[in-house]
Amino acid sequence: MLALCGIAALGTLLFDTVIYKSQVPTLQPLAMSAIKPAAPNTENAALEQTIESTQPPEPEFVFNRDASVTADPVDSGKGVPFVEVPEIDSLIDLSDVPVAAFTNPAPLTAARPEHANDYRREPSQILVKIEKGDSLFGVLTKHGLDQHEIANLTNKPLVGKYLTNLRPGDEIELDFDGSHRLTGLTREINLEKTLYITRAADNQFNTELGEQPLEKQIQVVEFKLDSSLSVDGAAAGLSESMIMELYSIFQWTVDFNREVRIGDQVTVLHESFIKNGKKVKNGNILAAEYRASDTTYSAYRHVRNGQRTYFDADGQSLKKQFLRNPIKARITSRFNPARKHPILNTTRPHKGVDYGAPTGTSISAAGDGRVVFMGTKGSYGKAVEIQHSDRYTTLYAHLSRFPKKLKKGSRVSQGQIIGYVGQTGTATGPNLHYEFRVDGLHYDPQKAKLPGSSPLEKSELIVFKQNIEPLRAQLASLRADSETLAMR
Repeated sequence: MLALCGIAALGTLLFDTVIYKSQVPTLQPLAMSAIKPAAPNTENAALEQTIESTQPPEPEFVFNRDASVTADPVDSGKGVPFVEVPEIDSLIDLSDVPVAAFTNPAPLTAARPEHANDYRREPSQILVKIEKGDSLFGVLTKHGLDQHEIANLTNKPLVGKYLTNLRPGDEIELDFDGSHRLTGLTREINLEKTLYITRAADNQFNTELGEQPLEKQIQVVEFKLDSSLSVDGAAAGLSESMIMELYSIFQWTVDFNREVRIGDQVTVLHESFIKNGKKVKNGNILAAEYRASDTTYSAYRHVRNGQRTYFDADGQSLKKQFLRNPIKARITSRFNPARKHPILNTTRPHKGVDYGAPTGTSISAAGDGRVVFMGTKGSYGKAVEIQHSDRYTTLYAHLSRFPKKLKKGSRVSQGQIIGYVGQTGTATGPNLHYEFRVDGLHYDPQKAKLPGSSPLEKSELIVFKQNIEPLRAQLASLRADSETLAMR
């Protein structure tokens, strides 16, 4: 029984093998040529031949000048159409390329070894902000320049002038190629000058100073006083320096300690400098106008003997021989011949003006003159007295100290610091007591008629009026517009 089963299984295997072989397609000549014949009588010969016969045949392409191709057919024997590609030289127009480009190609600059195969790196820029202790040598060394390159660079005259004396806060822009080799350096010297440094093909550095003049415009600022000149001026867009300039211009004509009223109007025409379409800085105040309820004060800038001065429209200098107030502070006690003394509790004339201010606040000379007294003077405490001419003297009392270089006999100019606020002598608190005398008599410095400066000469006056005419016309137009709006 077992023998019969074995014969039956063998017969089935032989039958399946015959059927399988009959289904394998005949190998084509091209495919067969790629197979080495197996050695006869090997154990796996039949199996390997069977596996090879199942692979798809590889068509054989035969190129010819008829722009067609013949493929050894797999089953149908039909040819596959093929269009011949023209030679590549016929597709590129090289007529404009010089022969030297092929015979003498430009040498390539090798990248640094560590970046030679890093194709992801691209040119870059770094903005270096100079800090305390930094130097040009240190910055360049940090960013890859060797001593020889740095020496070549620093020997350039423009570099020596604009880059060797760097200060904290200065900025330098560095340009690098893909291998992080420095290719350029840029430093803005000021708003109008920029230093450019570039690396040439021979690795030498070239320097160039670029200049771009700023565009100058006249800007108008108008505002009403609601609080103070400082607060309202800043809200209108004036810088702190321009507000202080306004105080300086009108300090002889407007008493900002007592005459300023809510609703007074201020107009300023000043220079404005533009770079690349943006305002970069303010310039000089060319003209200004202060309009109170019953008076209008105007000022026009004029350079006289090399010094900037402001005049009214008639050519009269606004600058007086004396300042109304030798200190920027509030008045705590006014001139009063019948005042009751706050400490002695007796009627005692107050022959000056008191200004309350913190100890150490600077005090300015009211006018040009010579120091005739400096020291301690009874109830005045530490005091300074200045003789301005044969007729005028001023006194500054209750000081805490004097400037180191000031002494009796020193010549001083208007606005020069001659002392600092204190509480010496008979005083209830830190303050300045200021007296103004004419021919030895005391006058109220807030009301006294102050002598003016010399007016413009006739020839200079003609030029001055010609120069200010456009500004005067613009102020008049703005004033008219403002008055029209106020009437509506």
